[in-house]
Amino acid sequence: MAKRGVESFDFSFPKNVQGVFAKLEESKVRILVGLENARTQATTARALKNEMELMKEMRRFDFFSF
Repeated sequence: MAKRGVESFDFSFPKNVQGVFAKLEESKVRILVGLENARTQATTARALKNEMELMKEMRRFDFFSF
């Protein structure tokens, strides 16, 4: 069984198609950055909420300790 040679093609897309692909990739990056920012904000909000609840609990204990 003989192998057939594979020819490589050298072609490029038209400028308008390249522009569409570039915009698509840019939008993917923006989406990922936005998602990461949202995750960071949610994590920060959760940490602040937990700290607030901890401080409330500590005030209750301070009130009963005197």
